[in-house]
Amino acid sequence: MVRAFLAAALAVAATLAQTSDFPTTGRPASPLEYAEQPFDVLRYDATLDFTDAPAVTMSGVCAATILRKTDAPFSYFFHLRDLDVDSCLLDGERVEATPRGDESDPDFHYALPLPAADADTAEIVVYYSGAMTDEGKPAPWGGVHSGKGNLFSLGVGFFADYVSCARHWLPCHDHPADKAAYRARFIVADPYVAVSNGASSVERTDDGAIYEYRMDEPCATYLLAFAIDEYVPVRFEGARLPITVYAAPDDSAAAAETFKLAPLAFAEFERRYGDYPFETCGFVLTGLGSMEHQTMVSMDVEYVRSIWNAGDTVNAVAMHELAHQWFGDMVTCRHFGEAWLNEGFAEYNECVWEETLFGREAYLDALQEKIDDYLKFARREGVLPLRNYPRELPSSNYPYTIYYKGAVVVGMLRHELGDSLFHAGVRDYLERNAYATATTSILREAFEETSGRDLGWFFEQWVERAGYPIIEATVEQRETEDASIVASVTLRQTQPDEFGVYRRLPVEIGLTDENGATTHTTVTLDAPEETFAISLDAAVVEATINEGPTTRTLLKIADVTVNPLQ
Repeated sequence: MVRAFLAAALAVAATLAQTSDFPTTGRPASPLEYAEQPFDVLRYDATLDFTDAPAVTMSGVCAATILRKTDAPFSYFFHLRDLDVDSCLLDGERVEATPRGDESDPDFHYALPLPAADADTAEIVVYYSGAMTDEGKPAPWGGVHSGKGNLFSLGVGFFADYVSCARHWLPCHDHPADKAAYRARFIVADPYVAVSNGASSVERTDDGAIYEYRMDEPCATYLLAFAIDEYVPVRFEGARLPITVYAAPDDSAAAAETFKLAPLAFAEFERRYGDYPFETCGFVLTGLGSMEHQTMVSMDVEYVRSIWNAGDTVNAVAMHELAHQWFGDMVTCRHFGEAWLNEGFAEYNECVWEETLFGREAYLDALQEKIDDYLKFARREGVLPLRNYPRELPSSNYPYTIYYKGAVVVGMLRHELGDSLFHAGVRDYLERNAYATATTSILREAFEETSGRDLGWFFEQWVERAGYPIIEATVEQRETEDASIVASVTLRQTQPDEFGVYRRLPVEIGLTDENGATTHTTVTLDAPEETFAISLDAAVVEATINEGPTTRTLLKIADVTVNPLQ
């Protein structure tokens, strides 16, 4: 895998060297944008001394093998936060990395100049040490945490302007567009066990162990992580690959029960989306979470304990994170302005998991829960688009909108295309962009080419635009000459003007007559107001909107009125 990846990268570099003139100045890209750099990190190889764990003090050395995209001079940028750079080497020679900005600045980074050279690659080694930190207020989530015997990292911050938090423990070009292979050795003292991404091996020492992890598939830095505790492995068979959950001894029984359906979810996601994309599959219980780190998902131990106590083996959060291995890990958002591509699909797959276990009705019920949750949280965090949304409070880097609205929008795309074309489009999107990055336009292109349909209206209406339709429904009814009933259902869009008018809106109407029979009809609302005629055998006594057996649409019901038979 690495050799193929390197060969492809070298081919790209040959073209770029002829067509691009990379400056020796510049800055790393914002976390909310993509900017071409004169380098591409191919691999991180780190040795980390965590013998003080669970204390946050550490020392480390990290070698980054980078691909040169030009033979002209340029600067390599790397991020490291609150840790001290002790020294740096470039291809074995001592060099100085220049800190840029104040460490309180969100774009604080180091620049390391590389002279002109005709080599394809370079190796940059950073020696560093200090006390690892988290993202800080108002909600310290991303970064490194210590407590109750557990030392662990989480890959993103909810409020940190820089979003990606690998920089709190690893010197790296900390941007999702630059994916790299990974190897790390964690030196720990007894009785601690280190857990990280990829395949593992262990070497015992006199007073502890060195745990080595290797992952040849390229990984975004925010998806790299570690956890250290007195872990024991809980293994599950039944899927194409074994699944391992690392838990402290007191939590191993909870892990064994609450993750027992994980092999079923693994198999179902493979059936829908193609082979699981990595060599290993695991979860680790940490003091905060949950987070879809590539091949080794962090799971909030309190959540696992709570669902165990409740007898819940559905474990929807774990299956959300498992789905991320396809959506977010194998195919990663190119920058964090596109994070809905990760979270919308993972949240949608919670509904798919309900469908797998309990059938179509449960899938629709799960989508309705997402709609209800979205409408509730939109009142709290504001009405946001799915991409390039504001991040200031009460929003964040990961607002509820991109989860709940994102999930429903994916479900609506499934309804719009039908199951066959939808799943073909998803697989095309994943296969085209495997182990790389994607944007909304790339997703749209995959679905358009697979379906042969223009979906610009769909993505503009549901992804780019903030808002949602608000519907009022009025039912008028009359008796015809043959004694049947015609119900005229008028649907009006009453949302604020800034939300716009919604087109091609599937609305499922349910009409219950005086005999107790219910007729469901799905209509397409394509104007601010339209009336639809529906024939029935008896007078209507009750009407519902968006509650039928066919679909769920992201909308709010303002009022439903049934007028008596005239």
